[in-house]
Amino acid sequence: MRRDQNPVRYHLRVMLRPDATDAEKQALWRIIRAGKIDEVAFFVPHVGEHSPGLGTEDECRECVDSLRPTFDRLREAGIAPSLNVWWTLSFSDFPALRRSLRDEFDFRRAVSADGRESCAVACPLDGNWREYVKGMYRTFAQLHPARLWMDDDVRATLLTLRSACFCEACLGEMERRTGREFTRQGVHPHPARAGRPAAGDRPRP
Repeated sequence: MRRDQNPVRYHLRVMLRPDATDAEKQALWRIIRAGKIDEVAFFVPHVGEHSPGLGTEDECRECVDSLRPTFDRLREAGIAPSLNVWWTLSFSDFPALRRSLRDEFDFRRAVSADGRESCAVACPLDGNWREYVKGMYRTFAQLHPARLWMDDDVRATLLTLRSACFCEACLGEMERRTGREFTRQGVHPHPARAGRPAAGDRPRP
């Protein structure tokens, strides 16, 4: 049976850092062959404890350049190469790391139902964030991945806040769409249920 006729597909999600050693790359290929992997999704531009948050432009370009030979080799082997973008909305969710990206991005922060300004999540309506993310995804799209996955920080209940964004801009957009006036208290009468504050979140009036 040909690979594309198999009713079951095996996907591998893995991080291959730009500084990966030859031994690490060889180990990856042994896993791909032994597992008869059909598709490999690479976390970009970093993941887990190696990720200080949303990737900078330089990190994204470096990641694409380093993955290009691996993408070519996978395609030659009949294996689909894909990407899994680790952070999109949450630009610095690891405050304990030595390198924090909180001050590197000029984004408006998301605000919770009880008025806390997030330490790590951008407002989904912020124009600076939208332009930055469009550029980031354009950079990753240069690899022409079979699939471009967004990880689960893109959600209605934003990370750290455990609620949607209720900043003044978002409240204003709700009013524009419905013709009704909204306040945080009116939208979420029980803000204490919005979740525990995250380290670094700041109260807002």
